Amino acid sequence: MKNHWIDKWKKNNFYKKKNIDLWKRFIKIFNRNLVTFHWIKSHNNHYINDYCDQISLQSSKKKNLKIDDVYEKHLLKIGLNHQR
Repeated sequence: MKNHWIDKWKKNNFYKKKNIDLWKRFIKIFNRNLVTFHWIKSHNNHYINDYCDQISLQSSKKKNLKIDDVYEKHLLKIGLNHQR
């Protein structure tokens, strides 16, 4: 695994990290697949990063988000239970 930063996060029990429950679920999937991360400087007019930032901010302000049924079915298929 080339992404040693995630091992450090785990070792430190995600100290001062947000969304720990999501990171733990991500790691289960991450370890089953070949994943490569590409660092992109934030707020640097990168269109995909700007788009993701925009939709995440919009979603964070909503009280009732739609359930992503495709994602939920995929979790069941690979044996991960989604905890709400």
